[in-house]
Amino acid sequence: MIENIRIGVTITDPEGKIIYTNPAEANMHGYAIEELIGKDVRIFAPPELWNPMTPEQIEEMKSFRGETVNIRKDKSIFNVNLMSDVVKNIAGHPIGIVTTCEDITNRKLAEEELKSFSKKIEAIINSSSDLIFLKDKDFRYLVVNEECRKSFNLPSEDIIGKTDFDLMPRETAEECKRGDDLALKSDSPVHTEEHVGGSWLHVVKQKVVDSEGNIIGIAAVIRDITERKQAEEELEKYRDHLEKLVEERTAELIKTNVSLQLEIIEHEQTEKALQDSEAHMSAIIKAFTGFIYICTHDYHIEFMNRQLIDRTGYNATGELCYKVMHGLDSICPWCVNGKVFRGETVKREVLSPKDNRWYYVINTPIYQADGAITSKLSLSLDIAELKRAEEALRETMVKLEDEKAKSQAIIAAIGDGISIQATDFMVIYQNQIHKDFVGDHIGEYCYKAYRNNDRVCEECHLAMSFNDGKIHIKEQSKTTDEGKRYYEITASPLKDSTGEIIAGIEVVRDITERKKQEEELSRASNLRSIGRLAIGIAHEINNPLANASLNLEIMKNRLIDNIMDREILQKLEAIERNIGRASTIAKELLQFSRQGESEFIPLDINNVITSALLLLEHKLNSITIHQSLPEISVTLGDPVKLEQVFINILNNSVEAMPHGGDIFISTSHINNYVEVKISDTGVGISDDHISKVFDPFFTTKEVGAGTGLGLSICYGIINQHSGTIEVSSKVGKGTAVIIKLPITENLSGL
Repeated sequence: MIENIRIGVTITDPEGKIIYTNPAEANMHGYAIEELIGKDVRIFAPPELWNPMTPEQIEEMKSFRGETVNIRKDKSIFNVNLMSDVVKNIAGHPIGIVTTCEDITNRKLAEEELKSFSKKIEAIINSSSDLIFLKDKDFRYLVVNEECRKSFNLPSEDIIGKTDFDLMPRETAEECKRGDDLALKSDSPVHTEEHVGGSWLHVVKQKVVDSEGNIIGIAAVIRDITERKQAEEELEKYRDHLEKLVEERTAELIKTNVSLQLEIIEHEQTEKALQDSEAHMSAIIKAFTGFIYICTHDYHIEFMNRQLIDRTGYNATGELCYKVMHGLDSICPWCVNGKVFRGETVKREVLSPKDNRWYYVINTPIYQADGAITSKLSLSLDIAELKRAEEALRETMVKLEDEKAKSQAIIAAIGDGISIQATDFMVIYQNQIHKDFVGDHIGEYCYKAYRNNDRVCEECHLAMSFNDGKIHIKEQSKTTDEGKRYYEITASPLKDSTGEIIAGIEVVRDITERKKQEEELSRASNLRSIGRLAIGIAHEINNPLANASLNLEIMKNRLIDNIMDREILQKLEAIERNIGRASTIAKELLQFSRQGESEFIPLDINNVITSALLLLEHKLNSITIHQSLPEISVTLGDPVKLEQVFINILNNSVEAMPHGGDIFISTSHINNYVEVKISDTGVGISDDHISKVFDPFFTTKEVGAGTGLGLSICYGIINQHSGTIEVSSKVGKGTAVIIKLPITENLSGL
């Protein structure tokens, strides 16, 4: 019957030589059955466990229960749950070992996966019928499940943070502490069985370590195994009874006919083999934790194991299987007797209506020597807990995927670049916006990827967050093909549930537009202040200049009529030129301060540009003009002032190309604006000067060659038109000026 179960079964002689193994055991370790017969059973164990046993050790060897690791034929290691029972003869000497082996690799992987979801694990462990708790390394309770809480008859909050000495009698607390100390010293789980108040408890304690091997606490699971102990005792009594019956039968045969001594000896040998076989079978039945029964083709039970008797409450031999197993009055809808009695082994999962629990059932035929099938063997494993665990795991994974999808959607909607660096500064996550900023550098060290440094940058704000646990913000700029961009970088620590810093988050926000707005506000404020000053200066200068100019004109007229001294006349003419230049400056100051009314009319900006080009035609001999002036929407503006803007800009381009070059002029309709772009191939403007071009009185020309008010006046005029003006430049490659003017509603097409 063990040929078809999923649990591996191996039988060895006392020295460990394999005399039997089922297909599940062979497949689990990657062997064929014939490769294992006669081999040392330690072929399944890591080499460090290959220690030879002395005859004395063989004589004293004991049964084993627990989890360990086995090794496959391909040398890979996997986790198993072993239950080994020593089979002894009547004299009490070991005659063999029966071992069941269950591959628990998937369970171990599931356990590891679930560890990172402590809150969800808490819901799962609270549904367990076992007592489960977690203590820190000072033996204070950190986590208790519902069963553990019930055992103390206290709310969880009255348990957490307490020790056993706070919750139990001192003698009991000291016993628990001895078990805790033993677990802390052991590298593997410590299993103990304790008889408490008429119940048997299986206690498993294991130290808990972090990723660096530091002890952080103790985990424990306490299970009531009273029923299993009772079943083991019942099987032991049954085996003893069989042995006693064999002894009595043997003695009776010896007394009956001494003349048949040789036949008796042969019979004794046969009986001994039978006893060994029965012992093997008893050990197998004892090791199997599920339900076993045998029934006939007409559904009558012939045999039940102790576990099934305990479940039913009595020995139901002779009764109908469907009534005993599932409490039904007719044959089970899923019954497979027909298939089994035709020689087929059937495996399936069944939900029993009797107790509403799930079972994994294997039904297989039992053959007689002549090949006839007389009975059906049924093995059932209670998988209700496994089903609940699977369902909980599925729900956890679904919730995890939902949370992951929500988090990704939120991060995608933020609009900022986000990256996560480990505490060694390796980039472990970037959202797409961050990748667009700096490229994909996941798996690289940030200081190497972003700065090409061999060590952490000295001014690193993330390093500061790792050191003090606070948020640090800095600004930095970067020159791109589109011009200078400004970024605000926020570095903050990422902490786990204990408050330990496990990584750092950097949020990169493009604040170029904000910077431009701040500069615009600052520039506008400065221009207003300077404009008010310019008005006062212009008025103060104009009156004396007008008086000086009048008096100078009178003096010149008198000298011209009566030329006495040519040198004096020349000096008066020089004074006149300087007065004229001062008057021009005063006019520019007034114009800069935006004095005087502007006449805003609907206009086609292309016509204004064409007019400006005609006025500058005499300066464009060595310049090639490239125009792209498609039909454009109408805007409101003062054509005279806008013409002055274009003349100033074009003049600057001409002066930047003393040996000739190209000027490109284009207009376009972008959103609700008319955009004018004027670019040249001149000498360009340095980065130090580009931010000052709109400042009043700033000029790179020689003293006397200009007032530095040209672009400031342009800025003021465009600002009057509710528009914007921007300048970008590269030294040696030229300068571009972009002007945007709002389109006038309801006037397009005029």
